Amino acid sequence: MSADRNTRDRIIAFGTGVAAITVDLQVGGAHAFTVLVLVWVFLHLRRRPVVPGIAVLLLISSALIASTVLVGDLVGNPQLAIQLLALTVSAILLAAYTTPQNRLHMMYGALVAVCFGCVYGLGQIAGIFPSRAGLVHIDVSAIGRPSGIWPEPDWLGIYAGVGILLAFHLPLKRWMRIGTMALCTMLWVLSFARAGWLALAGVAILAGAVHLVGRRTSAVGPLGRDRRLAIAGSAAAVLLPILYFRGIAEDLAVRLSRTFSAQSDDISGQARIQQTDGLLHLADIAPWYGHGLSSAGRVGVSGKLYFSELGSGNYVASNWLLGLWVDAQYLAIPFIVTIAAIALLTFNGLPGQLVVLVAANSLFSNATFVPVFWFAIALSLAAIIDRRRTTDTSGPSTEDHHTPPRTLTRSELLDASPHRSLD
Repeated sequence: MSADRNTRDRIIAFGTGVAAITVDLQVGGAHAFTVLVLVWVFLHLRRRPVVPGIAVLLLISSALIASTVLVGDLVGNPQLAIQLLALTVSAILLAAYTTPQNRLHMMYGALVAVCFGCVYGLGQIAGIFPSRAGLVHIDVSAIGRPSGIWPEPDWLGIYAGVGILLAFHLPLKRWMRIGTMALCTMLWVLSFARAGWLALAGVAILAGAVHLVGRRTSAVGPLGRDRRLAIAGSAAAVLLPILYFRGIAEDLAVRLSRTFSAQSDDISGQARIQQTDGLLHLADIAPWYGHGLSSAGRVGVSGKLYFSELGSGNYVASNWLLGLWVDAQYLAIPFIVTIAAIALLTFNGLPGQLVVLVAANSLFSNATFVPVFWFAIALSLAAIIDRRRTTDTSGPSTEDHHTPPRTLTRSELLDASPHRSLD
């Protein structure tokens, strides 16, 4: 009976991780990620949940933003408030009702889903698999921009970056780490998603600085051999399409040069500037509580304001910070500060780095209303819970302070010592 229960838990945990990587996979109008989290909690009601104070602050701050749909003058979709609260509650419940082993299976599910999406993207380039809108932006890339299993190429850039971090940190066999990192890195580059490039590069620089400081203070060990090989394999994987496809190197150079300056012929760059101008205008005329959640969707792709109808079908702005400022103004500040605190508290490991990756990417392609962001938040909250449990069980002895209980070994390796090799 116990073996059957363990198998069931592994399947549900794996499926929850897969659902976290999808954008619009729904069951009965609710996202599959939220449904699976609720099923998980129902099956584990006997567990004694631990909810840290910062999780309570997160729920309160989310409720403040959601409440703006009741008073806002430009609300386009009140259901977005329900979606925000559902994702917030899902993240808190996932953190409170799972063990480190459960979350490890979830992260394996997420990595498998990302790798499947990347393989699908390669199939789109080869003409084997179809895409929702075909290979778009031939003017940007000579081979087109694949989107994988996601709606747009920019989403492929986000999720490929998530896959790179998962493959780098998770306990994997050497060949699996090298293969998954190389695959995700190749599609991360071929997506031509500038937001994804900037986000992952920023995380890598910050994480590298944290790692160097940790080595000086003896908090972490040296980078393992398998991870160095994975980095080398990823670099080689990027070179393959550059050498095979004529013109890709030049396209990448042009795309990279336009990352920080939008030229007159850079359509997406000019559109982003126009969207920003439109959001700033809406923010200037908003009351202190904002126009209401989803009002930022009234700024169209070209920056045009739609007061009588919505300009974007997803009801959110491409820049999550500007979008929240338009939607909730000063009521959004507690939420933003709480997210920043969660990321800061856990950035020395995989969870916090995932939060920063998605949040940074969401300055250009907003993913804060899809499960991957809240999955990262859940992992970060769980890391905070595990750290507290470790402190409580280690007692006052300083020499045992950094020795985790046997049941938390993997979690602590992911949280406190992300670069230690498990092979």
